[in-house]
Amino acid sequence: MLSSCLSQFSSPSELSRYSVHYYCSPSVGDAVQEELSSLRWKKLEKQDPVTNEISSDGVLLMPGSGITRSLLEKCVSDAIPVVLLLLYCSEGDNTPDAILLADRLNEWLHLCPVESGDGGQTGVWQTPVSWSMLFGSGPPRSIY
Repeated sequence: MLSSCLSQFSSPSELSRYSVHYYCSPSVGDAVQEELSSLRWKKLEKQDPVTNEISSDGVLLMPGSGITRSLLEKCVSDAIPVVLLLLYCSEGDNTPDAILLADRLNEWLHLCPVESGDGGQTGVWQTPVSWSMLFGSGPPRSIY
């Protein structure tokens, strides 16, 4: 499962530019968990919602993640193995964040060949045509 959440509610240590957080449901095997750990991604831990202390009785703090929590809870309750990859994002154009998350998924699952490039971007992803006018056209140049 790929998702994002709002970066303004996280601590600075969680906001590394290329940082992906992961969570494995209890039914995910040890081999998968070890593989994810070897990628040096940060494990998303359950926290007390008041103190933000790590607690097994806590919840996954993912503000602004939409239906992610509901889907994840359903998978856990039905013992469906699921891995969540989560990226902290700011509001606005998140196209680079989507590409980054796809790159990290590819780093784990090797879905397509990697092209070398700056910043670890593979350059193999194509954004959907529907994203081209996501924010409309720019302001008219005549106003400047």
